[in-house]
Amino acid sequence: MTVVRPTFHSINIKDSTVGVINQGGNLKIVDAAVTAIGKAGDQHLANALKTLTEVVIGREDVQPAQKQEAAEILSVLASEATKPQDQRRVGIARPLLHRLREILAVSADVAALAVPALELVRGAFGV
Repeated sequence: MTVVRPTFHSINIKDSTVGVINQGGNLKIVDAAVTAIGKAGDQHLANALKTLTEVVIGREDVQPAQKQEAAEILSVLASEATKPQDQRRVGIARPLLHRLREILAVSADVAALAVPALELVRGAFGV
């Protein structure tokens, strides 16, 4: 049986659980949003979302269930981030950003790599 791995244009994930994590197309949503945000001129936000996704999904010290949850959270945040700042739903983003921070706390390495990007995303939502 041939396994078809999803193709991403903006994010780079080298993880055997990508197929499981990407159920529902969460990573494709993030990938498309990262591309759109970058093309719209906010390369810092695009890079922050890309970094968060690659770190959380690509690290072995993040459990599969946490990877799945993070992919869901990142897909919602990335979709919201494609909107003009005054149209982004802060009430939706705030608890998701809080939960994502909890997931990132799984290890000092993950936190060190991802928290600066998380702070940039928080700023994009004014949180």
